[in-house]
Amino acid sequence: MLTKKSDFPSAIDCGYPGYIEDGYVEGRSFLFGDVVKYSCRRGFRMEGRAERRCGRKGVWEGEEPSCKRKWLSYRMEKHANMLYRITSLYL
Repeated sequence: MLTKKSDFPSAIDCGYPGYIEDGYVEGRSFLFGDVVKYSCRRGFRMEGRAERRCGRKGVWEGEEPSCKRKWLSYRMEKHANMLYRITSLYL
């Protein structure tokens, strides 16, 4: 018979997974089995998985993702007396 508060199993809580630079974390509950989703600000791309799950030991599974800046590269080239601007987008 369960009589004391300590006799009842407590929920496994992973706690807030933390902020990521230049990104967002979506999730309202951080208990065993819950999933948080990550996304990046405009102009940034995700490196790593966009989701993490709260594990049995109260630790978030997987690695925390990061947001890396997308960037453009410009160069000028001359062909047949015409000047062209060449643009490259690096993801």
